[in-house]
Amino acid sequence: MPVLSEDETAVAEGRRTGGHTGAVPYDPTIYLGLPDLLRDSESVLSGYLSLSSSAPHLFGDRLDDFAGEVRALLANRSAQGIFWDWPGDTEVIMARKPG
Repeated sequence: MPVLSEDETAVAEGRRTGGHTGAVPYDPTIYLGLPDLLRDSESVLSGYLSLSSSAPHLFGDRLDDFAGEVRALLANRSAQGIFWDWPGDTEVIMARKPG
């Protein structure tokens, strides 16, 4: 089992449970982080356009111009067209009830 961070230990001990100070009703057993992603240029553009703050309809009739500029920028940054993407600190905690 990996060494738990201070935050993970606090959760396991019940110190970070939305104000509840009792023990957490499970024993954390496995922490699985999400792997890094490799994306191509179209995936990068699609991911950006999937955000509510940059949804396609917000660009109006300039969407094609924007997409072209993004593709050109990405092509200048990576000749292979491959980009690393970090999925964040999302963790899956697999646990079992004690006893």
